[in-house]
Formats: sequence, structure tokens, C-alpha cells
Amino acid sequence: AFPFAWSLNYLPFEIARLPQGAGFLNVCLWIVLLAVLTETLGSKSGYPAALALTLCFLAHPFVVKLFSAGFADGYPILITTAIGIALGKLSRLERREWSCLGFACWIGIGSRYQMVAVAASGTLVVAYYIIRTKQWHSAKHFALGLVAALVLSSPFYILNWKGSGNPFWPLLAPLGASSQSYVSVVATHFNVRFTGWSSIDILGRSAFRFFTEPYLFPLPIATVALVVGGLFSRDAGSRRIAAFGALFLGLWVVMSPGIYPT
Repeated sequence: AFPFAWSLNYLPFEIARLPQGAGFLNVCLWIVLLAVLTETLGSKSGYPAALALTLCFLAHPFVVKLFSAGFADGYPILITTAIGIALGKLSRLERREWSCLGFACWIGIGSRYQMVAVAASGTLVVAYYIIRTKQWHSAKHFALGLVAALVLSSPFYILNWKGSGNPFWPLLAPLGASSQSYVSVVATHFNVRFTGWSSIDILGRSAFRFFTEPYLFPLPIATVALVVGGLFSRDAGSRRIAAFGALFLGLWVVMSPGIYPT
């Protein structure tokens, strides 16, 4: 999920007139994700059940669609998985791995705005762990990775600022401002269409649609159930992963009450 991952993944194949290449790379990411999850879950108790759940997730039609076409969604899924695995074993991380975790948490913001919620959630869990255990040296290494990720992600925001005067365009753009260009007007309306407005009514209808959407079922229900169940787990690593998921879901609802699935 390096900066401009979508462009770097897709455009070279377009130039070579082989657009299927981007889809092939995503299939490779799917295989890597399967191998990583299988190996990670293999070290824990209840391996057969965990492996079965993993295979059900990866074989879900919606997930297969994301990983079988030239979409960018495979990158965020893979990097979020890596963050979750690292959070589950914070007590066993070496110095270099702490830097890698800081890098993984924040590098995604160079490709997707949604990854800001992932970055913030992961950082909050790490900060709580460091404060609680007083591992201040780990904070230094995490910060090094974070800074490196921000530097590598900055071109996306610099070019946005240079082209529109707003590094987060089309986010934070004043809706209906007379100074907006036609492109900005279209972009802000498109953005609002998916983020929605903050109201109990919209949030309730969005949640109902999210949990009953045929092409997603039962992923949303299973995800929320796993997060809630993980918060009450006896294993500290599982609780950290669940807290990571809960924080992300909370930020998602606050920042995007429309709860648009992708």
C-alpha cells in the first residue's frame, strides 16, 4: 500500500496494454493474505475453526471480487491484516518490528483517505500499550516508522494542495461555495452521497442496509460479532486486535454515517 499504490499497480499495465495484469497482482495479494492468516492462526489454539473462518472470509464472493479485478481494495485489506497481527503480539516485537508497525499504520494514507481511520486506531492502541507498560523505547521506534510513512505519503497531499489549494480534496471542501470549480462541486456532492449526514435516522437506515445487503451478508454481522467477542477475550493480544477493530468502526460511523460498505 505504498503511496499511489493504485496508480503504480494499474497504470504500467495500461501502458503495456495488459490491464489484466493489475487483476493478476491482486490475486497474488489474495494468496499472500491466505498464507499469512493460515500461518498466524496455526500458532493459536482452535486452529481448525479459525482456519475454516478464514477460508470462508477469503472465499466470500465480495472478497473474491475485490481480489480478482484491478481494484485498490486488496492493499488496504492486506496492510490492515498486518497491523492487526502485529498488535496481537506487541510484547514480542523487536525494535525493527516496532518501526515496521509504525510504518504500516500510516503508509496507507498515501493511497486511501479511509486508511486515516486505520492509522489512528492502530496508533491509539499502540499508545495505550506503551503508556501502560512504559516501554518508551518502543515509542521511539514506532515514531520513526510513522515519520517515514508520512514522508512517503506526502506527495499525494502536496499535489492535491498544489492543484486545488486543499491537501485533502475533495474532503473538507465547502459544499456550495461559489468559488468552487465544476469539478470540485461534482466531487463534493459525490463525497456527501457516500458519507451521508449525521443524524440518528440516517445512521439507523444506513446500519440496517449495511447488515442486510445481500452481496455482503454475512460479513458485516460476523465482523461486529468478532470485534465484540474479542473485547471480552482472555487473551490480551486478541483484546488489542478487537479494540483496533472497535476504534475503526467507531471512527467510520462518526466520519461517514452513510456507512458505505467499500
